[in-house]
Amino acid sequence: MQWSEVIDNPYFKNLPFKQHGYETPYSHSPELCIEIVSPFSIKILTYSDV
Repeated sequence: MQWSEVIDNPYFKNLPFKQHGYETPYSHSPELCIEIVSPFSIKILTYSDV
Protein backbone atom coordinates (compact mmCIF):
# COMPACT_ATOMS: atom_id res chain seq x y z
CA MET A 1 0.00 0.00 0.00
CA GLN A 2 1.39 3.35 -0.98
CA TRP A 3 1.42 6.33 1.37
CA SER A 4 -1.05 8.20 -0.86
CA GLU A 5 -3.46 5.28 -0.63
CA VAL A 6 -3.34 5.46 3.15
CA ILE A 7 -3.98 9.22 3.12
CA ASP A 8 -6.82 8.88 0.62
CA ASN A 9 -8.42 5.95 2.42
CA PRO A 10 -11.33 7.23 4.55
CA TYR A 11 -10.62 4.61 7.22
CA PHE A 12 -7.11 5.92 7.76
CA LYS A 13 -7.48 9.59 6.88
CA ASN A 14 -8.46 10.80 10.36
CA LEU A 15 -5.86 8.80 12.27
CA PRO A 16 -2.92 10.70 13.78
CA PHE A 17 -0.29 9.42 11.38
CA LYS A 18 3.30 10.46 11.78
CA GLN A 19 5.47 10.27 8.71
CA HIS A 20 8.66 8.33 9.25
CA GLY A 21 10.87 8.30 6.22
CA TYR A 22 14.30 8.52 4.78
CA GLU A 23 15.82 10.55 1.99
CA THR A 24 18.09 9.39 -0.80
CA PRO A 25 19.06 11.26 -3.95
CA TYR A 26 16.39 9.22 -5.74
CA SER A 27 13.52 9.00 -3.32
CA HIS A 28 11.71 10.77 -0.53
CA SER A 29 9.24 8.26 0.82
CA PRO A 30 8.00 7.14 4.22
CA GLU A 31 8.39 3.48 5.09
CA LEU A 32 5.31 2.29 6.91
CA CYS A 33 3.91 -1.05 7.93
CA ILE A 34 0.26 -0.98 8.96
CA GLU A 35 -1.10 -3.96 10.82
CA ILE A 36 -4.89 -4.07 11.09
CA VAL A 37 -5.57 -6.03 14.26
CA SER A 38 -9.30 -5.37 14.19
CA PRO A 39 -11.47 -2.68 12.60
CA PHE A 40 -11.02 -0.64 15.78
CA SER A 41 -7.38 -1.36 16.53
CA ILE A 42 -4.78 -0.42 13.95
CA LYS A 43 -1.13 -0.82 14.82
CA ILE A 44 1.30 1.37 12.91
CA LEU A 45 4.91 0.25 12.74
CA THR A 46 7.90 1.74 11.06
CA TYR A 47 10.52 -0.56 9.63
CA SER A 48 12.82 0.47 12.45
CA ASP A 49 10.39 -1.19 14.89
CA VAL A 50 10.39 -4.60 13.22
